[in-house]
Parts: sequence; structure tokens; C-alpha cells
Amino acid sequence: MVGAIGPTEILFILMIVLIYVWPFWKIFKKAGYPGWYFIVVFIPGVNFIALFYFAFTEWPVHKALKEAGIEFPPKKSQ
Repeated sequence: MVGAIGPTEILFILMIVLIYVWPFWKIFKKAGYPGWYFIVVFIPGVNFIALFYFAFTEWPVHKALKEAGIEFPPKKSQ
């Protein structure tokens, strides 16, 4: 039957979610943002803007380190 979603398709979708969404969730969490921010990855146009926003703004985790008096990235000792 054309158009029916079977167990193979459902398994494929779940694999895509695990392979694609889970890493983005982890990245946003480690950066100090809520994990659900991964949604911007799926919105055309917004994902491009978000890429530049996340690349060039100070992350919450870096702000917390700065407030704690920890320098990031650390200076290389010679």
C-alpha cells in the first residue's frame, strides 16, 4: 500500500532522531543553553542565523566561568 507507514519506516525515523537530534541536544546542554534549542536546526533560514549566533556570542557556560574567576580558554604556560 502506498503511503502507509510501517515498522521499517518508524525504525528509520527513530534512528535519524537518535543520530541527528541527540548530538545537538548534548551540544546545546554543554554550552549552557536548554537542550530543546536543537529545534532551530530544523527551521530553514533560522538554522543559518542560529549558527552565527551560537558561534559569535558568549555562551552561558563561559559567562559562569568568568563570574567564577576562571579564565577560558586558559593561557598556555611556557
